Amino acid sequence: MYSTLQFIVSQLQQQGFSEGDITAGADISEALINDPWPYLSHDQYHRLVENIYQLSNDPAIGLNLSRGFKARHMGISGYAAMSSQTFAQARTVSINYRVLKDPYIYLSHSFKNDNWRISLAGAYPADEQVARFSIEGHIVRTARFCKDLTGHDKSLTAINLNYSPPAYASLYEQLLPCPVNFNQNENSISFDPAVLTQDLPAADEALFALCSRDCDQKLSQFDENNSFKNKVYDEIFRAHSSISEGLLSLLDVANRLYISPRTLRRKLQNENTSFQLISNDTRKDLALHYLNHNTLTTKEIAYALGYSSVNNFHRAFKQWTGKPVSEYTKPTD
Repeated sequence: MYSTLQFIVSQLQQQGFSEGDITAGADISEALINDPWPYLSHDQYHRLVENIYQLSNDPAIGLNLSRGFKARHMGISGYAAMSSQTFAQARTVSINYRVLKDPYIYLSHSFKNDNWRISLAGAYPADEQVARFSIEGHIVRTARFCKDLTGHDKSLTAINLNYSPPAYASLYEQLLPCPVNFNQNENSISFDPAVLTQDLPAADEALFALCSRDCDQKLSQFDENNSFKNKVYDEIFRAHSSISEGLLSLLDVANRLYISPRTLRRKLQNENTSFQLISNDTRKDLALHYLNHNTLTTKEIAYALGYSSVNNFHRAFKQWTGKPVSEYTKPTD
């Protein structure tokens, strides 16, 4: 099984860039690249994307890297999807085995009024360039993946993006088979629900059973080996989708992981960390994001991140970065 990260690195290597240059300063190991479901922190992913833009000198690299994507690039899980009997079964495979999983994007599927839509949200706050890189790559890979499964370009009906058209907007029309709408409220992909019942041209019951069994084994191993630190960190970021929601508590995260708070504390202790340390890391990344974008006052940021006073937030920020908040944003309070 292969990951989106491995696909991105391999495509850049084909362009002549070394793995060392691609991952320079990002602390991304060979083992992480070969992990079918790699976990990249905020800092790791930001540095990786910065390297990619600097090496390629291509503002449209998010789109161009994935123009040659094929379902087979995802390995066994890709073949499991292609050998499914129907698109609906392939969709289940894609969700269960995390096909097309991006290091940054968190997907949520919804059906409403005969409309099937996938919303693309950031797993954590990111700079505009980093977010756009991930969104562009994901929508192109999704379009290519659906065409590989069905043999046609009719699965996607619309793509909504929450940013303005870039200078290379015409490339979206060339690479994507449906209308692309910019300056929308969210990033999302809409599908024709009728495609779900369609039989797939490469359906193969025996191959599907073989690939699914292999995927089940690898997914089980991954869930056993994945650290609880990463799981907690991921849950907190996912839940903080808007400034009004605040951060999850230990009880909240334990409920989402289907374990008791006591068990979660013990597992984190075994990994030489704690819920409070992970929560503080989350606060740091969120604080830097809001300060860099400068859309909220320091007071609003402090209370959104669970601090009882602005002074407490200022002290925490100084401990994280060694610098005062004033060096990251203009006074707005």
